[in-house]
Parts: sequence; structure tokens; C-alpha cells
Amino acid sequence: MVMVCNRFGECSSRPDPTVKNTQLVTLTGSVGRNGRNLRDDVSQIQDALNRVGPSNGGPVIKLVVDGFVGPKTVRAIEDFQRTQFPGKFPDGRVDPGQRTVGRLNELLVAPPTFNDEMVPAFGGVPSFNNQIVPAFGNGFAPQGGQHGFVQASFVPPPVTTDAQMTLAERHAQDAEKRLTAAIKRMNQAVTAMGKKVRTAKEQELVREINWHFKANADPNPTQHMTKVSTVLATMLAAIKEHNLGTRTILRKGAPPPADPNAIAWAYLGGWTSNKMEEKFITITPMFMTQLSLVIVHELAHFCGGNKSSGKDIVHRASPDPFPTGTKREDGSTNYRDMPPFHARTNVYSYTVYCYPERPEFKVPSTV
Repeated sequence: MVMVCNRFGECSSRPDPTVKNTQLVTLTGSVGRNGRNLRDDVSQIQDALNRVGPSNGGPVIKLVVDGFVGPKTVRAIEDFQRTQFPGKFPDGRVDPGQRTVGRLNELLVAPPTFNDEMVPAFGGVPSFNNQIVPAFGNGFAPQGGQHGFVQASFVPPPVTTDAQMTLAERHAQDAEKRLTAAIKRMNQAVTAMGKKVRTAKEQELVREINWHFKANADPNPTQHMTKVSTVLATMLAAIKEHNLGTRTILRKGAPPPADPNAIAWAYLGGWTSNKMEEKFITITPMFMTQLSLVIVHELAHFCGGNKSSGKDIVHRASPDPFPTGTKREDGSTNYRDMPPFHARTNVYSYTVYCYPERPEFKVPSTV
């Protein structure tokens, strides 16, 4: 078994990903949209999708293995098909002896590869600092000057490869697009916030900033959201400068000794630091994620205040599990009940706001 941390920083034990899994899927009938959906077949597919992991198109939030087909199971099948068969229209169904079940079984029996293509098995975002804390375990140190993403252990290359940096650069381009879209959406939301009568779209935009940043809970919502917008604008400015080549902020480097499995890390407030060594987001030899989310996450740490400012962007609360979320090491409440200042200095709030299409980051209808 290995300890694996997901993108929200929660850790649990999993089977060693280097050991072949011989529990193959054998279907009696089709599963999914318009399938026969026999309970044993459905359970096999739900379990198999959970085991292939998000990097191969499995669900980010694990399916409940209950043998019943619902929207989440159909969507998980579609996501898997979309990932594994690019350019092919996903039908949301797994048929015996056909391409989808065959690909599932291929992934279940083959150990993950960790070469220059860097196919990831798992991803995560716990924090770390200058104290000695375990890479995987039941908790993390409460405050620190560095934060990073952690993934399951494997034998890394001795140095960060050019392929890993190319992957990080590709994520940086996507991060710029997402931050640009997020700022536009937030400006629209702040404008709508001042209206007495809103369209359905405007109401949705306001609900979004109320959920992620607690705008409606602050005595001065406009001032509060101006501060949030400033952080997003700084993140965008930082990644734009990097993408234009006017200032490099992504560099190769080793993870700190306290967290040898960190795939990327940044100093809190490093963007404005006077110390040259703090002016970078470090991509380590463990970097292998297929999501630009890691860059957005590190940018939030990097572009907030430093530790002594009291405005550092840290791990207050994650939105998982829906709908209340979970208190994290730097917080006092769950995601739903965060006070406005914590929401404004919560790295998860900025990260998930940039990924509104992901179902695990949805906004409760009651906000």
C-alpha cells in the first residue's frame, strides 16, 4: 500500500500503483446510457473507473460503488471515453467485448508509466513548510513559507526533465486563459451584485462569488471583492509575464527535504519578495500532472502576501466533500462557513473559481 494525496490534500491508503491489478471487468450486459445495467455489471464498472484514476479519465471524486446507474456514473463513463478516445463522440455506455471495456482492462492490468511522457497516477495539494513533516500522513504543519502539490511516490528522474518543463509551460498557457476568464466573470458578478433586479445568469454569477469568496457576508462586499480581484489580477500579470518571456517564474528544482514527493512548490508572496530564491514556482522531478490547476494553485500562494503580512494565501478550507467542504490546516471552519477574510485568503477559493466547469466545484443552489 502507498499513501496517496488527492488535489485537495486529503490522504488515504491505496494499492501500490506499481503492482499489477488482475481484477478485470467481465460484463454480462451493457452499462450506462440505455444499457441493461445489471447491478453486478454496474458495480464492476464503477469500481474500475475509480481504480484507473483521474489522470486516465476516471472520476476525480470517486463513484459510490452501489450497482445503480445515475448521472454521475454516466458522466464518469463519458469522461473516461473522452480521455481515452480523443475525437470520438462519447456515448456514455460500456458494452461487453467493445473498445471501452477493453481499454479499462488494459489500464487495470498495466502499471502506470513514469517516463518523459509523465502519465500520472494520482495528484494532490497538501502544504508543507520548513519544519520536518511527513510527505504522506494524517496531517501537515499548520503554517509555513512554502506550499506545494504532492503525488504518490515513484522513482523520479534525477532532475526535472525538459519534458516536464514543457508540460508545465503548457499548463501556464492554460492558466493564463483561465485567469482571464475568471476576472471577466468576476467583474460581471460584482456589477450584478449592485443590481436590485438580476437576470438568471447574473444571479448565478453572484451566487458563485458568494460561495467561493463570501461576498454577501462582508460588511462592504464591493471593497471585499476588489481585494479578491486584485489577487486574481496579480496572478494573471505574473503568468502573462512568464508566458511572454519578460520574467521567468517557472524553474526546475528539487522538492524541499521535508516533502520529497512535492511536484511543485512556491514561497508565499514570492512574486513581490526581495529574495531572489523566492521569486520562482519550482517544478520538481516529481511533476507529472495533466491539470493546469497545479499552476493556478501555486500562483495564488505566490501572488498573495508573505507570511508576515497576515494576507498570505494559504489552506483555509477545501470545497470537498460537497456541499459543506472541509476545514484545512490554516482554517477555522469548513468551506461553507468560512468568514470573508478566510475566503479571501484561501488558496482553494481562487483555484476552484478558475475551473467552474468541473462538477466537483459546483455551487450549492441554496447560496
